[in-house]
Amino acid sequence: MSYTKNNVTVEQGQNHAVTHNGLKPKQIKAAASVVNKAIKYLDSAHARAMGNFNGDVLKYGRRYFLFPATGPTLTQKSLLLSVLIMTRNGIQADRKIVVEERGIGGAGVQGWTNTVTVPLAHVAQTKVQFPTRMFHYSSGSGDYNMMGDINLSDGVMDDERIATVTYIHEATHRYANTLDFDPRGYTTDGVTYNGVGLTTTEALLNADSYAWFAFKVGR
Repeated sequence: MSYTKNNVTVEQGQNHAVTHNGLKPKQIKAAASVVNKAIKYLDSAHARAMGNFNGDVLKYGRRYFLFPATGPTLTQKSLLLSVLIMTRNGIQADRKIVVEERGIGGAGVQGWTNTVTVPLAHVAQTKVQFPTRMFHYSSGSGDYNMMGDINLSDGVMDDERIATVTYIHEATHRYANTLDFDPRGYTTDGVTYNGVGLTTTEALLNADSYAWFAFKVGR
C-alpha cells in the first residue's frame, strides 16, 4: 500500500502490512517530511561546501571526514561534493520512502537498503527485470550491487532528526555507492564515532559521515 504526501511516495513495507491495516496519517506526514528535508539539507550542504571551506563547513568536515585544519585537498573536496549531489539528485528524482515494521532489518536497526549482488554476466538482464533499482559496480568482486528501496523503521519516525540522518545515510548507499565501516563508521550522537581508527580515505566513502555532515551543515 502506498500513499502520496507533499510530492513524496510513502510506501508501507510488506512486513509492516502483515500486522497493520495501513500507515497512520502521522506516519505518512513524518515520512514525507523526512524525504523533503533530506533534499533540502543535501542541497544546502552541497552549496555551502562548494564555497570556501571554513566556519561550520570546516568544523564538520574535520569532525566527520577527519580533514586537517587546512581542510580537504581538491580531490577530497571533489569526491565529497559528488556524493552529496548524486544523493540529492537521486532522492529528488525518486522521492520515495518505505516505512517498515520496527526491527525487521535487524535488532535495533533504524534503516536499511536492500542489496543483492548480481554477477556481471547477469547485469543486463537484471536491469530489465528491475528497472527502478540502482546498480553499482564492485571493484573488489567484479560484480554489481543492486540497490533496492530505502526502508526506515516505523519506530525511528518518532525522532525526525534521527530519521532524516538515517534516510540520508541509506540514500548515499543507494545513489552514491557508499559503504559502512562498523563500528568505526557509525556515530549515534553526531559527535564521536562508535569505534576508533576510521581514516579520511574511509570517511570519504562512509555513509554516516555524509549523513551527519549534510544534517549539520545543511540545516
